[in-house]
Amino acid sequence: MFIVMSGIGSGFKEGVMSQLKNVPGNAVFIFPGETTIEYKGLNEGRRWSMQTNDVDMIKNNIPEIEHITGVVFGNLSVLNRKENSASFWTRGVDETFINIESYTLLQGRNINPIDIKEKRKVCILGSRIYEQFFDKDEDAIGELVSIDGAYYQVIGVMLGSDNININGNLNNSIFLPFTTLQQLYNYGSWIGMIAFAAYESADAEVVNEKVRTLLKVKYHIAPNDDEAFFWFNISEIFNTFKNLFLGINLLIWIVGMGTLFAGAVGISNIMLVSVRERTNEIGIRRAIGAKPNSIMNQIIGESIVLTFISGFMGLFIAVLALAGTNEVISANASPSSMFGNPQISFNLAIISFAILLISGLIAGFLPAKNALQIKAIDALRDE
Repeated sequence: MFIVMSGIGSGFKEGVMSQLKNVPGNAVFIFPGETTIEYKGLNEGRRWSMQTNDVDMIKNNIPEIEHITGVVFGNLSVLNRKENSASFWTRGVDETFINIESYTLLQGRNINPIDIKEKRKVCILGSRIYEQFFDKDEDAIGELVSIDGAYYQVIGVMLGSDNININGNLNNSIFLPFTTLQQLYNYGSWIGMIAFAAYESADAEVVNEKVRTLLKVKYHIAPNDDEAFFWFNISEIFNTFKNLFLGINLLIWIVGMGTLFAGAVGISNIMLVSVRERTNEIGIRRAIGAKPNSIMNQIIGESIVLTFISGFMGLFIAVLALAGTNEVISANASPSSMFGNPQISFNLAIISFAILLISGLIAGFLPAKNALQIKAIDALRDE
């Protein structure tokens, strides 16, 4: 039971973390909102927006940031290819975006600095858009698609997480160079979101505070007006999951140790009955000179052997059950699955087996102690 529960807990942890594997644990996403405090003659309720040069300003002033990018959000656009037509959200990004959001390139390449500089009409399609507009295993790279009546060349196909979506599902989005999208919608230098990932040695929330402070100074926002921002801190999610997994592991160990304790009590009772039924044998051994340690070693040894055999069988059955579960999961796996390979580590198997043997040792101690209290004359009289 302990091994199966540990394997299930491990599988759940692996499944959840696999959905976060491409997301830096210290990534933060910041959106502009409305001011809630009057400041420097500016009324509350003022909407403000971020600009492209904010990215360089933040990067140059906060050395704790490893990656930073600005994202432009477009409108719901109509994509056409051959006879197919559907509407999807567009998003303007640069080459750094892939280091912050959770997606993998299935085909082609990422948007590069030349695409940004020349405002090229190129695009990366989300995986679901590719499935809808292209045949299975068809090479989409170099193909032309129409977006709101203008033709764009496909340079990549990406697969994102279905469980973490910042302002929309990546698999249902079209990615363009952010400069292209700014020009297309006449946005000027407007950006809708700033996303950054701090170095692992830095505290993401502290860096987030520094970023907001810089933006407050530039846009004349009151120092204590945090309501003027919306932000999403990935490290908080990671910490939540860490605490969740810690709680699950603690529960598994409590239930597992309770199960082992119940098993030890059962083995102890078996050995007590065995000692009672072998009163005559123990008495005769004592009468012909058997030392107390010899009697005790015999009873405890039997308890350990019994525990070893039953524990090995339990371990074998549990590992077999986990392997079978893994086969079923693998056959029905999906990219968004929240449950992974339910296996245990070799070290955990050794530790659990050691606990079993110690339980057997403890379980045999009381019956062995009772056996030492048997006197030879009482045992022969009992016969």
